[in-house]
Amino acid sequence: MKAKAILHQPLQVVNIGLSLLEEALKQQDVDTINISWRPPRQINLSPRILEILSKMEPEERQ
Repeated sequence: MKAKAILHQPLQVVNIGLSLLEEALKQQDVDTINISWRPPRQINLSPRILEILSKMEPEERQ
């Protein structure tokens, strides 16, 4: 399929772990597959990433 043809097809999205994106896509009636995912706790995250995660709402971290 040529690139221009793709742009004229209905949008289909795979959303991985982003609830805000999921809500925005639903409001626009976009065909979406949602995968609940979060990084494994065993990985070593940088202090900056840990700081950002600590400020997120509990449901956003799950």
